[in-house]
Amino acid sequence: MQNIVCQFFINPKILAITSLGGGHINQTYKLSIEQEGLTKHYILQQINQQVFKQPLKVIENTLAVSQHIAQKPYYPLHNLTTLPTLKREYYVLDEGNYWRLLPFIENTVTFSRVENEVQAYAAAQGFSMFTKALLDFPVARLHDTIPHFHDSLFRLEQFQCAVGEADSARKQVAHFAIQFIEKESFMFQRVHQLNLPLRVTHNDTKIDNVLIDAITLKPACVIDLDTVMPGYLLADFGDMVRTFTNAEREDSANFAKVEMRMPIFQSLVRGFLGELASWMTLEEKAHLVDGAKWIILEQAMRFLSDFLQNDVYYKVAYAEHNLVRAKNQIALYQSVLKQESQMLGYLESF
Repeated sequence: MQNIVCQFFINPKILAITSLGGGHINQTYKLSIEQEGLTKHYILQQINQQVFKQPLKVIENTLAVSQHIAQKPYYPLHNLTTLPTLKREYYVLDEGNYWRLLPFIENTVTFSRVENEVQAYAAAQGFSMFTKALLDFPVARLHDTIPHFHDSLFRLEQFQCAVGEADSARKQVAHFAIQFIEKESFMFQRVHQLNLPLRVTHNDTKIDNVLIDAITLKPACVIDLDTVMPGYLLADFGDMVRTFTNAEREDSANFAKVEMRMPIFQSLVRGFLGELASWMTLEEKAHLVDGAKWIILEQAMRFLSDFLQNDVYYKVAYAEHNLVRAKNQIALYQSVLKQESQMLGYLESF
């Protein structure tokens, strides 16, 4: 990586390059170099072209978003900005691979899953601050970095094709899940017909995409901006409900313990809507729980589609891994249905 690093710094003294894992889509490294007698840290990242087929569009989106936020007189978080090369470009093309350099935000932590209400509130507040700063961004300027990402009607067609083409053994073992998705698929049409405004959305609102201040436990920076593109606020809210509130991990086969945790839901609502409620349309506010059901059901369908197609997209550890994931999401969806009136009642206060 010496050649790549040298395109960002003049005669850099590289002290260490350490891989950062955690399941991120892109190859990510912590770069330590010596500058003016001090050790400084950066994030060096290769864009995954299997997921992002047009990496220049990803680079253009993230740059446009960070430049917009930089113009705000007050933005309470660190603004994640791609750093320029010595030639004032925002990427290095090396053997067909696109690399970029990002600042390393010191004294922060991330969590792999939500363990308590403090974490839920902080992460949701971080996403809300990020979203609020982009409410006046011209959405039409952004590219779709992953086409049809939350186009559930398109994904429903793919699912139906997967069912039709799957071998009989997989269809038999997945019979309950297939029937459940088909029965509840009206939810996708319901969301499609809502009169929702297009927003700049993050589209991957997991807790580990918010850096948390290690001392104050307040949000410090929203990261992983490659999926930032036009979308609906309901999707970001729904994905928080999906990933924050589940009492079990998403590939747990202990379906009886899968539950939408109401205290975590209430904390994420306070964090997210505390910043955004006054800016949202009545339609958005009225259908937030539909957003949760939409995204949970869509993810269940994606896992199930992949199982029926012999696991071509998601990495699996055993034969029925994707089916277990799909059933886990179905159990979470059922838990939301059982608590829907309580969820709606809590949201009324916002």
